[in-house]
Amino acid sequence: ELDALVSPRPPSCFEAGHPEVRRLWPDHREEERRFYRDTGLFPIMHVVAVRRSLTDRYPWLARNVFDAFGEAKRDAIRDLEQTNFLRVTLPWVDLDEIRGSMGEDYWPYGVAANRAELAAAIRWSVDEGLSPRDLDPDDLFHPDAREEEER
Repeated sequence: ELDALVSPRPPSCFEAGHPEVRRLWPDHREEERRFYRDTGLFPIMHVVAVRRSLTDRYPWLARNVFDAFGEAKRDAIRDLEQTNFLRVTLPWVDLDEIRGSMGEDYWPYGVAANRAELAAAIRWSVDEGLSPRDLDPDDLFHPDAREEEER
């Protein structure tokens, strides 16, 4: 039995309309916007990991992976900006609104750009007993992937 669940997608019992399963906030989208306005945090959902043995063997690997994902991000944003057809089949997804509330780089990459989110995630992990100690976000990433700017 769970009191609450944080998940990127609703559980099947919610989708099926179970009477005892509901959203914590009825207007969850507005609550998400409020959280972002109040904290400036947009929680990180994904991290790319590479085995240390591979970066030891191929010193260029971490930087190349970081740069490749940066290029893919630029391609994805360029595709979203196309106005002659919808890349997202939801007409109310408004890039101008997103940029107005989150800025031009609404999917920032790199440690420097995500330092506040990383520090918060670490703090929450310690508070919840998931991590035994506080860490510096820099300690979690390969030095070549910590450079602020993509090449």
